[in-house]
Amino acid sequence: MTKEVIMSTKSKSSIKLPSGWPWLVGIIVVVGLLVAHYFTKPALQRLHNSAQTPASMGSVLRYEIREDSGATAVNAVHVKGTYSTDALEFVGVDGVGSDFAIATETKGDGGKFSVARGSIQSVKGDRLVATLLFKSRGGEIPPAVTVSTGETILVATETSTNIVGTPSTKVYVKEPK
Repeated sequence: MTKEVIMSTKSKSSIKLPSGWPWLVGIIVVVGLLVAHYFTKPALQRLHNSAQTPASMGSVLRYEIREDSGATAVNAVHVKGTYSTDALEFVGVDGVGSDFAIATETKGDGGKFSVARGSIQSVKGDRLVATLLFKSRGGEIPPAVTVSTGETILVATETSTNIVGTPSTKVYVKEPK
């Protein structure tokens, strides 16, 4: 059984379609909607989560370890801390741009990290120690990396003593943007 579709009243041409042709139109519409949904979903998620940045699973997040010794000259730092294993997987440490060029210890596993670095030249003020690299486990990332101030050492050049905890001195983690 066929239906005739007349293309023009002046022409005698016609196209013969099977009687069940509406199912083909339905499939084309459904495929079109699925394609549109696939390409717009990430943009909608970005708008919805604008207050707290979501990290896609497997993306690399960079957390800066910084020290601020104020006016005191320092030449070595040993930072110990923790991270959320629910949100992050430790990948490594990047020393590019660090004011402490000599790496003596770099490790991270099971929710704990340890980074020790030194410098031949003394430095003062707010300086980059190193950048921790983590792979996201997906979803929203809470403030997930912390420094254990009781185990962290920042060495003053002149006295060779630990100055962590003294006024105007701190070692901290700068969260990714």
